[in-house]
Amino acid sequence: MSVSLFRYDADGECTLCYPVSTEDVYIRVWNRAIAEENIRLFRECSGFTVEQVSEVLDELQRIKDWCERNLDHSFRDYSYMIWRLDDLMQAIPEESEKSSEPFEL
Repeated sequence: MSVSLFRYDADGECTLCYPVSTEDVYIRVWNRAIAEENIRLFRECSGFTVEQVSEVLDELQRIKDWCERNLDHSFRDYSYMIWRLDDLMQAIPEESEKSSEPFEL
């Protein structure tokens, strides 16, 4: 299983399904970083609006900083997390320009 970022149009059709993480890495790493950094928007079973994108980008940067401080840089989870975070921090602003529909995690 995996954790993904979704968007739906007014008719309920999925317009975005963007990978966030594998489930095992989400449970082992993301959840710990989210708890320790007090992340409130970018978390599983949550969502955010286009207006909140800048706050979400700040949260993702805080998670990335947490990874820098807390993960062994030679460990594969570190490389995976940095890759996913960098990708999300680029994709979310691009996707937010396409419509005003909220994002769901």
